[in-house]
Amino acid sequence: DSRQRKAGGKRCSAYPIQRMTMLRTLCFSYLGILWLQEPVLPSDIIRWVREGHVPYMAVKELLPKHMKLGILDAHTFSVQAFPSYQAIHNNSVRLARFLQLPQLPQVDLSRVASRFILDLNLPAELHRLVQRLLQQRPLDPHLWCNRKDAMLNHEAVAMALIIVALKLLFGLDDNTERTLSESARDLQSKQTEGVKLFVFEDWMCWAMEKKELMATKGLPRTDRVPEETGEP
Repeated sequence: DSRQRKAGGKRCSAYPIQRMTMLRTLCFSYLGILWLQEPVLPSDIIRWVREGHVPYMAVKELLPKHMKLGILDAHTFSVQAFPSYQAIHNNSVRLARFLQLPQLPQVDLSRVASRFILDLNLPAELHRLVQRLLQQRPLDPHLWCNRKDAMLNHEAVAMALIIVALKLLFGLDDNTERTLSESARDLQSKQTEGVKLFVFEDWMCWAMEKKELMATKGLPRTDRVPEETGEP
């Protein structure tokens, strides 16, 4: 077993990587993004690949015509499916371990959550509640990762925080949110022009209409900036 082999009295990496693949190229880029602390998430990379901004499925068409590919090369550049979030996540962990990288900078979960709040067209005030949740209950990575060397799924954690915040505000029990929506509509009718209140049921209708688009395009995809949430 290659995981158990020893060389020079030292144990070899538990994550042997024989060659690069197109997927690992994306993962290598993602590790660089994490290291530089750029506001780019795996869902961004997947969206860029699907939209053709990042060559992935038809890389061979971009190579010079005179290049001759061996069997392994042809296999490397013959990609049959788009990458999944889990594939990028797991292979990034494996690649980081193989390269013996030091601990990567922490991702700002508050900023990730603010991007999703904007993409989901939720009220910007929700961001402050998410921040309070993070302050009152600091995140324990061991609750989200089953191994010490695993990489935290920041997008899943950010979405979980948003769901908890919505639960605290609107109940989400098929009763409280309806009552609050009726009250919001009643208050909206009494407001002066230009004042727009958030109505949960109206937002749900919007979300259902956009559900198919979100499934194909992915999140995040907004052009709005996180500062709209009131983030300092």
